[in-house]
Amino acid sequence: MNGWAAAGLLLAGCASAPAPRPEVAGLTPERLYPLALGSAWSYDVDAGDGEQVLAITRVVEAGPGYAGVLGGEGVRRYELRPDGLYQTALGGYLLKAPITANASWDAGRGVTARVAETAVAVETGAGSFSGCVRVVEEGAPSGAVVRTTYCPDVGPVEVESRIVLDHGAVQVIARLRGYRIGGEPTETNPVKSN
Repeated sequence: MNGWAAAGLLLAGCASAPAPRPEVAGLTPERLYPLALGSAWSYDVDAGDGEQVLAITRVVEAGPGYAGVLGGEGVRRYELRPDGLYQTALGGYLLKAPITANASWDAGRGVTARVAETAVAVETGAGSFSGCVRVVEEGAPSGAVVRTTYCPDVGPVEVESRIVLDHGAVQVIARLRGYRIGGEPTETNPVKSN
């Protein structure tokens, strides 16, 4: 075999190998949604009717390997597994490692989650955030599509839910107003908002 033929085989072999998916440096599910006891997030929620509503979620229970987040639908429990945040009641992951461009995973109940964008910048009432990740959840029996933007060491900063009904589409957008990661508010750990 001559050198050109060997080089051609080498190139052909390389072309058929899947390209590695770059991991977003230093991002883990735990950094994108820090579930320390006492953490809280407040959101301005717009349901498209011109009225904004305040929504609050907070970590009300946490221990080795688990956390419970209280929100409008009650307490949602998560198993803090080495590979991500598992939603016990849904039978799937909220966030799953590795956090890479186009990575996808089973979010439970027929829903697939996918990292749609990385290096996202977002402005909310709580401030400006960068280096964020946007995850899209699709496949729900209701047809709902949910886009959540998670920012490192902050959590979800924007959640957009959209569903198409017989009478038209309904879209609800929640944007972070303020947050606190862990503990009770103090001068050194205040609730952060503008």
